[in-house]
Amino acid sequence: MNFVHQAIFSREKNLYQFYPEIPLLPVVGAPSDANWRRWSMLHDGSDYRMYCFNPHSARQNVVS
Repeated sequence: MNFVHQAIFSREKNLYQFYPEIPLLPVVGAPSDANWRRWSMLHDGSDYRMYCFNPHSARQNVVS
């Protein structure tokens, strides 16, 4: 199973920071052939979507 690190936005420093006490988020429902070296995340104002590539094509898989 793959995990994503969470970050907290610091208004004092105007940047996102990672802390060891913030739990990792498990990624569920991802295709078995997802390339975890090539992925990105999109937030459309209500939902977050993770996009990862299939290692054998230029086509993206979407994990919602």
